[in-house]
Amino acid sequence: MMNVLFRLAIRLSIVPALLGLALSANADNHVKQSCLSVKESSSRVTHSLCHSYILGFLQGALLTDTAIIDSLNDQKSEFLQRVYKTRAPRSGRELPPTYLAKFCLPEPPGQNDIINNVISHLDENDLQQRDFEQAVYQTIKAIYPCQGY
Repeated sequence: MMNVLFRLAIRLSIVPALLGLALSANADNHVKQSCLSVKESSSRVTHSLCHSYILGFLQGALLTDTAIIDSLNDQKSEFLQRVYKTRAPRSGRELPPTYLAKFCLPEPPGQNDIINNVISHLDENDLQQRDFEQAVYQTIKAIYPCQGY
């Protein structure tokens, strides 16, 4: 299952990741405006600059955090076992892929539903006061907290 998610993450994150790397201050404003436009529209848009940016953000977090957790799981030191016990004391479950980013996406991951939920929760004032990346990240953490881990 993780291998399938890993391949999917790579395929889906290449273009949005490149888009994210290329953002300048002007492009940042275009993404913000795209998010505000999508938020104001009554339809669920899946082909917008905002949607692509958030998709890349989520796929990047999924890809990197999964790799980090997998590498930690491969190391069997006593120290790491203690870390897991103190970081996830109430659960015997495996940590979710984005746990280290301090948000946990629902399963099954209805990707478009998650992205549209993030867009609908973006606060216009927050977008004006923070860097766009931070506003998106804080929104994701607020609506998808890791509970029970």
